[in-house]
Amino acid sequence: MLLTYITPDKDENQALAVTTHLAIVAHQDDAEIIGYSGIQKCFLEPNQWFSSFTLTNGAGASRGGKYDLISNDQLISIRQKEQIKAAQIGEYAFCKQWDCSSSDLKASPKEMTLKLVRELSSCRPNVIYTHNPADKHSTHITTCRIAIEAVKVMREIDPTYNPKVLGVEVWGSLDWLPEEYKIELDCSPMPNLEQALIGVYDSQIDGNKGYDKAVLGRRIANATFTSSHQEDSFRAINLALDLSPLLHDKSLTIEQYLKSILDTFIEEKMNAIAT
Repeated sequence: MLLTYITPDKDENQALAVTTHLAIVAHQDDAEIIGYSGIQKCFLEPNQWFSSFTLTNGAGASRGGKYDLISNDQLISIRQKEQIKAAQIGEYAFCKQWDCSSSDLKASPKEMTLKLVRELSSCRPNVIYTHNPADKHSTHITTCRIAIEAVKVMREIDPTYNPKVLGVEVWGSLDWLPEEYKIELDCSPMPNLEQALIGVYDSQIDGNKGYDKAVLGRRIANATFTSSHQEDSFRAINLALDLSPLLHDKSLTIEQYLKSILDTFIEEKMNAIAT
């Protein structure tokens, strides 16, 4: 089953064509976690539209509370409906969810890459949000690889296509990134919308996983602790890694790029300790 949401008054091709900000994510709720900066920018803006692609069905999620005894099939249905509700609240242009397990995604990443290329052929977002390669969740890392490869293929087809691709934090913060790699995404506006989007995912929150508080809390903490000697510039921010260098240098691998960042981090910390 593949469940989609299309904004009223547009068909699928029209919704894809107007998309300016796109989240390519692993699970239901990831788009709202990593893409809120884009969601709030596009909200009620006639010339900017947010869309999301969710690559897996979310069957392997933890469950508790009223959802403790439900089957995988039931959880898939619930999570897909929650994602559609979020798309309606956030007034997305388009939202597509694939019925793919995490294990199948990892086993056949090329298959999903080709699916994304077909979607991107009708969609030219200026900004793409996906997971970052230092994320603790293995499915998030696979999704990051797939997103990067899909955009690379699109750039081979159309070299003029040059989106900004951002790897955003979910499992594990990116506050450790050296400043030259760190991008701050403003999540300050419309806190009621921010809370509503996360609060939709009751199947994840009720099982003693406080995503609703943790996500918002980290954004506020990021804004506060980003600088020790200046007043806060934002109420809340997501931190992201610029993945665009991987698109512009065909010889640069994700492993090499991440290692260069880690080497810079280690050098900075060793120098700070030595002084």
